[in-house]
Amino acid sequence: MNEEHLRAYRKKRDFGKTPEPAGGGPPDSPSHNRFVVQHHKARRRHYDLRLEMEGVLRSWAVPKGPSLDPGEKRLAVHVEDHPLDYIDFEGVIPEGEYGAGQVIVWDQGTYDCPGKERDPVEAFQKGALHLRLQGQKLRGTWLLVRIEKEENNWLFFKKEDEFADPSRDILQEKPESVLSGLKVEEVTEQTSGTWHSRVHRMLGEMHLPQAEVNERVRPMLATLVSQVPTGPRWVYQLKYDGIRVLAEKKTANSASIPVISSR
Repeated sequence: MNEEHLRAYRKKRDFGKTPEPAGGGPPDSPSHNRFVVQHHKARRRHYDLRLEMEGVLRSWAVPKGPSLDPGEKRLAVHVEDHPLDYIDFEGVIPEGEYGAGQVIVWDQGTYDCPGKERDPVEAFQKGALHLRLQGQKLRGTWLLVRIEKEENNWLFFKKEDEFADPSRDILQEKPESVLSGLKVEEVTEQTSGTWHSRVHRMLGEMHLPQAEVNERVRPMLATLVSQVPTGPRWVYQLKYDGIRVLAEKKTANSASIPVISSR
């Protein structure tokens, strides 16, 4: 990471007061061209599009947010680069600090550049990024193009493909965080933007009756290894990221049946 890229970001923030990450540590994983869209309820509500590039998150503020309608070209203002660990940031920036307000991770995923300019850094320098997003909410091809003779003003809009849909308002349809399940108005200083808070919220909304824990059966956990076992006596299953569930079903005329599933 080029420390020079984060100079403007750090100059605007007091990290003794704001919970935002200062950055500067080693990268948490190899670059996979990740992207994030954060909903930011600041003095002026907006969405922030951030693309992993050159060891930082290159960032644009999109006042009206993304639209699935190819006819809607949304203004995207190029702002200072953010550190990579901002990609999971959710919380409250305190009053009096730069960008004070609530933040959620509205969407997250990976991107690539399928056009002639396959290198995103070169495409950025030329002012025209042809993006293919693979997020939880935003998918397909998008364009991010600098307005001629404007240094920081770009346009962000959807290209015609199977994911375009002028009839859908994706911002109203899916306002919640992809990490915590919270809407931006629900974020507090105690909010932890992690997957388990989203699961707890979903379970709470189901109003399930309290049940005793069955200690006889435990879910099988995955084991991290550098290579898969070989030989006729070995059987293995690849485990992907997800939630391992242990459930028990009871019926009126039968004993309880332990059920193990995962996704």
